[in-house]
Order: sequence, then structure tokens, then C-alpha cells
Amino acid sequence: MSPKIRSVNFPCPDCGARMAVVDSRPTHFHGQDAIRRRRRCTRDGKHRITTMEVIDDGRTDLEELAAAAVMVQAALGDFAAKVRNGKS
Repeated sequence: MSPKIRSVNFPCPDCGARMAVVDSRPTHFHGQDAIRRRRRCTRDGKHRITTMEVIDDGRTDLEELAAAAVMVQAALGDFAAKVRNGKS
């Protein structure tokens, strides 16, 4: 099976608007080939996040991936709340 690259659409952790990719480059993440993407909010351009997208070799369990996505969204929400409250 050939590797597939899955691009994930992340909402802005602050306002929920779509995040646009402003920079993309190949890298390594936990010993795997990956793509580092810098994203910014399309609504106001102030909010930025960096995502690491690992190349899918077909061995990823869907439930594990879904659980990881939930953890990432929770972490982003916690970070956004800290930023809004001036505690970052």
C-alpha cells in the first residue's frame, strides 16, 4: 500500500473560523516523515498554530486517530482559554 497524506482542517481555537496554511515544509516527527504546516485564522489573521502531519502508511487505527484528534482539540481549547484570559 502506498503512503497517503491526510490534510486536516483545523478550526481556529479562538473563534472557530477556518485556518489557512501559510507555510508548509517536510520534516521528521517522532522518527517518521511528516509535514509541518503553519496555519493562521482566516477571520482576523491574529491566531496562528503549527500542525505536524505524519504520512499515513495505512497502519494507523481509526479509533486511535479519533482519540488523538479529541485530545488535540481539547488542548487547543485549553490554550485558547489561557490566551483569552492572559495566562499564556
